[in-house]
Amino acid sequence: MAIAEETPRVLHAGNGTRGPFSLSVGGTPITYADDDDIIVTRFTSAGVGTVLTNGTHYTLSADSVLPDVGETVQTVTAATLTLEASQSVLAVGESILAERSSPTTQGLILPPSGGFPSAAGERNFDAILRLIQELYERSNRTLILNRLDTTGALELDKA
Repeated sequence: MAIAEETPRVLHAGNGTRGPFSLSVGGTPITYADDDDIIVTRFTSAGVGTVLTNGTHYTLSADSVLPDVGETVQTVTAATLTLEASQSVLAVGESILAERSSPTTQGLILPPSGGFPSAAGERNFDAILRLIQELYERSNRTLILNRLDTTGALELDKA
């Protein structure tokens, strides 16, 4: 499966509802292999974050979950996040952050002989790409040293 260029996180501002809040950026869905790959944090108007639990504090629609290996090709659309009725509405000034955090493990074992399991191989290449997207997105929000600075001073990268 080809994976589009994705931003693996989306921040929604409070609007006085419990959602649904789309897991997409610029119309591109945030794909994930398992619901556990999505970390949801609710922020107060003061910026204090609380990590929420799927099934307790919110639910995810399954639209962005990638198909299992061997499944027929399916269109992946943006999932939505909805706060449970036990949660207060997301008030103006509050925000909710949903970010993909893919596992850094690899469970594919290739057979020493025989055919190459292309579907499983493709799935693992997709997992590697999702990890690269997550690292790239995080690196765009970090302090870096100027490559021309020999003093070791820190500056914000304008890129």
